[in-house]
This record gives sequence, structure tokens and C-alpha cells, in this order.
Amino acid sequence: MFIAADIGGTRARFGLYDPRAENTEPIRTATLATAAAADPSDLVAEFAGVDHFDALSLAVAGAVVDGQARGSNLPWRIQERELRDRFSCPVRLLNDLEAIAHFVPHAGADELEFLQSGTPVPEGPMGVIAPGTGIGEAMLFAGDRGYRPMPAEAGHIDFAPNDRRQDAWLAHLRESHGHVSLERACSGNSLPPMYEFMRRHSELEANANVAAQLQAASDAAPLIAQAALDDTCPVCIATLEMFVDILGAAAGNLALQIVATGGIVLAGGIPPRILPALRRPRFLRAFRHKGRFTHLVERVPVAILLNENAGLAGAALAHVALRTD
Repeated sequence: MFIAADIGGTRARFGLYDPRAENTEPIRTATLATAAAADPSDLVAEFAGVDHFDALSLAVAGAVVDGQARGSNLPWRIQERELRDRFSCPVRLLNDLEAIAHFVPHAGADELEFLQSGTPVPEGPMGVIAPGTGIGEAMLFAGDRGYRPMPAEAGHIDFAPNDRRQDAWLAHLRESHGHVSLERACSGNSLPPMYEFMRRHSELEANANVAAQLQAASDAAPLIAQAALDDTCPVCIATLEMFVDILGAAAGNLALQIVATGGIVLAGGIPPRILPALRRPRFLRAFRHKGRFTHLVERVPVAILLNENAGLAGAALAHVALRTD
């Protein structure tokens, strides 16, 4: 038996698996709050309970270097060695986007919604971009045994604005943070400050009821997105529009960086929740806005991964693949 987990900045999804099973469906699962744990091993112990396990495969929201990870949205450092010592079993840490990328080739037709069918090239490179609490990217390149996932920390590349409103957003963020990454500009964590920026720097009038709900909420991002989708708050609508514009441009950048003739997949917690906004023309307009290389991104398939447990499933698939190599 082994435990797989997808540990993000807000929550951690766990699953207990039997490697002898014909599929990678978990025997049981649980979702735990990340911030509530003083140590990552406490989360593992809480999930495991009395169940015996022989290995751990943990996808974490951060770069994994020399068997340890510390992400920008995690409250602690995670180390393979410490987990091995506590649980006396093999431990593998992998980047959370790398785990999602492990799952992408296994996604069923009902788990993908295409925004652009494109003209896919068999075994062409693929890219994954996933906004959630933060934002991350990964790549897949074809090899002898199918696609090989490669992690990236592209969420921390420089944010590149594409219009005057985004220019002002960049200047606003630079005053607070100095360096402005893509994650600062376009992620779940960025939505509340983006809303405040819109409220203060536009002529739009915020919905008073929505504003009161946002002020009282521990996590305002879902409320902002829902108010925008419900057309109840002009400031929320403008906020989500800029979010979609930035996300579309970033996805197009990834397509160019790896010549993603196999496709671009939007994953993470946010895309399935803002499907109506992503289906509108503005996302693909931003994705295709690449000047002399518009012709290339127009042929790239673009899909939304609807399975929000893809990171957990990918961590399990990565463990199974490691055992069979």
C-alpha cells in the first residue's frame, strides 16, 4: 500500500492506494487544511491513521531540489529525509504541476473541455498551466515510454502586461512587491488585491452587498469570481476579465516557449470554476495575441482539465511509473 498526496497552499488531498489494483483509484481519500498542520508529516499521520503503508508519493506546491521543497504558499519546508525517518518507508517528492502533467495523458474525454481544437501534432510537446492559490506550469515531452513530465517554476517569471490597464496593475504591484511575478498578477491570491485595485482605480461602482461579503470572507477569491459570473458587481466583472486576459496571454506564452503542438491544458482549482468566463472570446483573443506568431498559437489545441483531483491522481501515477521503470 502507498499514500499519495497533492499538497497545495490551501488544502492537501490524500489518497491510500493498492499498487496491485488494475487501476489507480484510491481505496479512500481525504482533504485536509494545509495551514492547520504544524509539520507536513502531521498531515500524513492524520490521514494514515491506523492504516499501514509502504511508500509516500507527495506532490507539493514548490520547486523540489535535493529532496526538499519550500513553496511560496506553503507554511513549512518539506524534506524527504525527515519523512523517511518518521515513517520508515521510501518517500518521493515531486512538484504539484509535474504530478498534474503525469495525469494529463490519462485524462478521459469527459475530463477535458476544448476551447480551441487546433491542429494537434502526434507526440508534440504539451504544456500545463494551473492557477489555484498560486499559479504553476509544467511541460510534457514525448519519449520512448510515452510523455515525460517536466516541472517548471514559471509562476515566478516576470509579469508582462499587454494593455494600459495591465500596465497600471503592474505599477501598482511593483510599489508593494518590487519584483512582480506572474503569480502576483494572476492567481487565487491575486484576485482580492486585483478587486481592490479595480475598485480604487476605475470609475466602476462596487456592489455594496458583495463588498460587505468580501470584507467578512476569509477567502474572497471565490466570491469575486462568482459575483462576476453572476453579473452582480461591475468591479468583480472587470477583475475577472483582467484575470482571464492575463491567464490567456500566459498560456499563449507557454505555447510559444515549448512550441506546444500537442496542446495546452488549463488545470488547477480555478479554471473549472470560471468556465463561463473562459468560454467567452476574450481568453482565446489573449491567447492568440502573439503578433507574427499568431499563426502558430492558432493551431495549438487548448483544453480545460475538469478533474480537480488530477494532482492526487498524478502523484499516484508517478509512484506506479517509478516502480515499473
